[in-house]
Amino acid sequence: RFKYYVVGCAFILSILVGCRAPDQGRASFDVKTHDGEPVPWTHLNAQNDPDDFQFVLVGDRTGGLRKGVFSNAMERINLMQPEFVASVGDLIPANRDHVDPALLDDMWNEFDACVHNLDAPFFYVAGNHDCYNPVQSDKWAERLGPMFYDFVYKDVQFIVLNSQFILNYGGHWPEKHAEQVAFVKEALEREADSRWTVVLLHHPVWNYNDGDHLPKALRGKNARWEEVERLLEGRKYTVFAGHVHKYTRTERGDSTYYTLATTGGGSKLRGADYGEYDHFFWVTMTDDGPIIANLMLDGVLDPDNVPSYGTSK
Repeated sequence: RFKYYVVGCAFILSILVGCRAPDQGRASFDVKTHDGEPVPWTHLNAQNDPDDFQFVLVGDRTGGLRKGVFSNAMERINLMQPEFVASVGDLIPANRDHVDPALLDDMWNEFDACVHNLDAPFFYVAGNHDCYNPVQSDKWAERLGPMFYDFVYKDVQFIVLNSQFILNYGGHWPEKHAEQVAFVKEALEREADSRWTVVLLHHPVWNYNDGDHLPKALRGKNARWEEVERLLEGRKYTVFAGHVHKYTRTERGDSTYYTLATTGGGSKLRGADYGEYDHFFWVTMTDDGPIIANLMLDGVLDPDNVPSYGTSK
């Protein structure tokens, strides 16, 4: 009987250990300490939660494209080794009058050559320079597929929207807003248990309350964006946009909305006091939301960039 008792206890103990709060993937320091003696460190709780991850967001490349800046950014981002990279739109230098498919192909080929140099995956977001008119939208669909979509990574849902469908920018897609809202509703319901939601889009549509680019019936109230916000109610979420070529942060309810400055787009580059600089966001995703480091491109240096007096033979 004692043998069966021991076996039974061992079985129960194994179950309890198996049900213990998971600590898989957390590496620990191997150091020798002696109780009561001083140690030359603050603590040994490494920031290595296996559920945390790092990704990069890049700002507008066009709307006054400055050649070489974006490709330089891709080299800097490779030094950081994020798990993936995403944009907030305005990727190619098309304007509203560009309707030559061959020219658009040339623009996209040039852009794709930049992002294909990344070690990490790159997620596209549609801006007004990418798909202002129906020809540009058709070219996007031909090369890239949907202009709104979602993906999930480590239990965080990323929802990518086309802000022009919210604003009816150019008046080309009056029917697309309802289709996009239906998609958001389905996506959120499908991933109802996600620990956080990140929304990526180009225009900071929450700032369009003055009626810019909106039909007359909606001026003074951005009713279309508020439809999306209502679907997000009750969720932990953060919104990222671009378009204004200036870094801003807005608190709306319990959520934070950001606009990125530029990663090669037109800018006076007056510096941090004006939110005008070339940069990218280094985002660490945690259970408590994103922790953002705003990295200037000229602050991320290749280790081969060594001054002559710093070299040795």
